[in-house]
Amino acid sequence: MRAPRPPWRRLQPAIVALFLVALTGCQPAPPATPDWSSMTELLGDWTCEAHFQTPQGDLAVPMVTVVARGMGGRWMEVHREAPGWNAASGRFVEDAYTGWDRRRGQWVTTVHNNFGVTGYLTSTGFHAGVASWDEHPFTDISLPLRSRTVWRKPAPNEWIAEMRTGDPTRSSVTLTSEHCLKKDATSF
Repeated sequence: MRAPRPPWRRLQPAIVALFLVALTGCQPAPPATPDWSSMTELLGDWTCEAHFQTPQGDLAVPMVTVVARGMGGRWMEVHREAPGWNAASGRFVEDAYTGWDRRRGQWVTTVHNNFGVTGYLTSTGFHAGVASWDEHPFTDISLPLRSRTVWRKPAPNEWIAEMRTGDPTRSSVTLTSEHCLKKDATSF
């Protein structure tokens, strides 16, 4: 003969059901979509001329940049390519993802390219048409900055980025400036 079930065992299904209801009811709501008003002008297809400092000197490279919203409107995805980078290394490809960090009250961007470079940048956004993006070592944002890039929007269909500082020991090739026009505007 089987021993009688303890009283709490009869309640076990109800306890599990209550636990599951509580668990699913306590899920935090996804964060609100960021206010993209200062960044909206960057959305679209761009034709750019990028200038790089190389061991051989200044190199001007045509680049195509596509900026779109992704991941439910919470991130801005940037895809950049320079098909004719050079014969030795082939094309340059870079992907970046920008979103809003509510805790820090600033934009954050991660950048990855086909040369193995990874970057982490922060900005408070555009103010009067100018934004500074500070690149930090990827492992610890409290370490000294690697570079500061200043973006300007001189016209609705144009932006210019200039690197103001940098770490010359980090790479033998450094992006020094970039000038972009929206594809539907006059291009290079």
